[in-house]
Amino acid sequence: NSKPAAWPHSRDRVVVPLIACFLWEGEENDKFWLATMQHALDDIKVVARREGCIYEDSPAYPILDFGTTDAEVVYRENIDKLIAIRKKYDPDNVMGLTGGLKI
Repeated sequence: NSKPAAWPHSRDRVVVPLIACFLWEGEENDKFWLATMQHALDDIKVVARREGCIYEDSPAYPILDFGTTDAEVVYRENIDKLIAIRKKYDPDNVMGLTGGLKI
């Protein structure tokens, strides 16, 4: 089996990230396209579940997050350990200033 990791995974049930690419111009279009992207990915996930590519309880894949998923949903039972690690090695929460999931 695999070594411990932050992302809860299992070699018994492979989960493949779902990737879609969107490109648009104009900041005024951001809200529309972000909502459209989320809707498209939600629809893709429905088909992927039906086809057995992902499972109802599959962990969220962190690099595909639109900022709408909490770190607890991604890292599940590992979140408390990750919080302790962050507090120990990043007590000033410098990494919390970056984008991405907040631990």
